[in-house]
Amino acid sequence: MNEPNLQPPMPADAEVGILKGLYKLRPRPTRRSARGSISSEAGPSCAEVLRAQTLLAAQGVAADVWSVTSYSELRRDALSCERWNRLHPASAPSRRG
Repeated sequence: MNEPNLQPPMPADAEVGILKGLYKLRPRPTRRSARGSISSEAGPSCAEVLRAQTLLAAQGVAADVWSVTSYSELRRDALSCERWNRLHPASAPSRRG
């Protein structure tokens, strides 16, 4: 766990997502094949997740890579959204995030 790991550079439009708890680290390379997503925590697993994206692409599966910066913020946002939806049943559902 103490080995030096180079982290990929921060995407240009990631500031808001970082503060909210989740941002797209690397989009899928092609839109024409089967699709999926991979989420990753920051740290040592990041390089392995990016490698997995490359391996999946070779098999015809294009996956977005998401970095989770705060599970607490994601939970807080989900609970707030769920509460708003329960208190406003006649309104369009909130899909904040």
